[in-house]
Amino acid sequence: MDDLLPLSPSSTCSLALTESDIDLIDLEEWGPWQLEEDGEPEHKRIEDLDSGLAALRALVPNDWSSANPCAAEVLDITCQYIKHQKKNERKNIATWEREIAALRAHAESLEEKCEELSKDKESLARELERVKGSN
Repeated sequence: MDDLLPLSPSSTCSLALTESDIDLIDLEEWGPWQLEEDGEPEHKRIEDLDSGLAALRALVPNDWSSANPCAAEVLDITCQYIKHQKKNERKNIATWEREIAALRAHAESLEEKCEELSKDKESLARELERVKGSN
């Protein structure tokens, strides 16, 4: 059986060619120079994928995955997390609506107390003026 050869000396790709595969390639049509020229765009594509996966990983809470998940795990975990969030979305919205209603009621209560204190202040100021005027 033919020994497997990497696509290029710097290739980390698991895809490999055998000697017979290389014999089938028309080097004038697809020469080593094309693989080298394609290396920079491929390197950029891999960097973009890594960056996107890192961004996805940062969005998912740490308790959802292992410390250093592979790309497939990141995608799987992200899908699971989105499904979980969608499932709980209505529950979360209902909770937030209750919290907003409670905060509005508390704000109204504070406004009423503020008005009462303002009236008390005015009353005390008038009383102080009356006491000062009688001395």
